Amino acid sequence: MELGHEYRWTVANVQTETPRIKNIYLESCSERPVFIAGQYLTVKLPDCSPAEGKAYSISSAPTESQVRLSIKRIGVFSEALLSLQSGDELITTAPYGFFYPEPEESSPLVFVVGGIGITPCLSIIKDLAYQQNSRPVQLHYSNQTESDIAFFAELEQLTAQHPNLSVMHYVTREQPANDAVTFGRMTIKSLLSHVDLSTDAEFFICGSMDFTKTLWKGLHGAGVPQHQLYTEGFF
Repeated sequence: MELGHEYRWTVANVQTETPRIKNIYLESCSERPVFIAGQYLTVKLPDCSPAEGKAYSISSAPTESQVRLSIKRIGVFSEALLSLQSGDELITTAPYGFFYPEPEESSPLVFVVGGIGITPCLSIIKDLAYQQNSRPVQLHYSNQTESDIAFFAELEQLTAQHPNLSVMHYVTREQPANDAVTFGRMTIKSLLSHVDLSTDAEFFICGSMDFTKTLWKGLHGAGVPQHQLYTEGFF
């Protein structure tokens, strides 16, 4: 049942995504709140601090029947959340956040992502694909190792179905076995080699606070106007 601005959900399924990430699929116990791709839910767990809960971006598209949260194992709160099983219930706030492209725009979109920062970006990309939106979309996705790459198969399927989407993977701590993955860190030079700045491309940067700060400063310093840079930093 809806609790004011809070919602109660049932865990429908829990699936392993990577060694440190699990997908929790939720079904609303009452009317499901509407959300925009790129938004997040603040999850509240009884007897688990902080009492106000923690925010987790939705990794599913608004059109999917279940709402998916993809949780990385990091700290006590996430451990408690990852211990949930099918049939358990949890409470969240209403969806919130402003990390998404405006639907009336047509400029190219460039998602620059580190680790678990993929979650809101994947939701947006899936939603654009569902709408058969014609905007060119690039995803530059960095992880430490190949085993850390979340949604690899899902992204491959999306790129196969949508010719306006291109995905570039980077790993920083091992030589990849997969030819589709580049060894090394993202650089501003390598990113911009794929982007025509005269198209007014919009950049959505999401990852750790250091990752987002560094990439924002680098892109802005390379000539990307501030109003074309959007960030969401994860703790």
